[in-house]
Amino acid sequence: MKVRKISQFRMVLPCCALILLATLAFGKDNTVTLHGSIEDSQCAYNVHSDGHSHDWMIKKKVEGATDAKSCTNHCVRDMGGNYVLVVKNEVYRLADQDLAGKFAGDKVKITGILDPATQTVHHFTIEQDK
Repeated sequence: MKVRKISQFRMVLPCCALILLATLAFGKDNTVTLHGSIEDSQCAYNVHSDGHSHDWMIKKKVEGATDAKSCTNHCVRDMGGNYVLVVKNEVYRLADQDLAGKFAGDKVKITGILDPATQTVHHFTIEQDK
């Protein structure tokens, strides 16, 4: 019985070490700091207009879209969009929608772990940017 437990321990220990190293490497290698604005996926992906902006919605006087903040919240709440981070012409998905929503329409600085395959930022902190 004792030999079996030692054998199992010898197999489990390297697996745990590999998982820990992979987790540390993923977080360290893909940590990013991005400066941009919290927008909605509808406007950011040009569903309503060109230019990754709220201009079309605001110019057309769409109800509930009078500025960047109200347009962002309107498109997420009423049009099925998601909060995203727009950095120039790049759009990043945000894993924590509740946290991102608190900064709708604002210029922000986000630090988190980027999944480059999906352009999604996970486990991020966010603060208003100047």
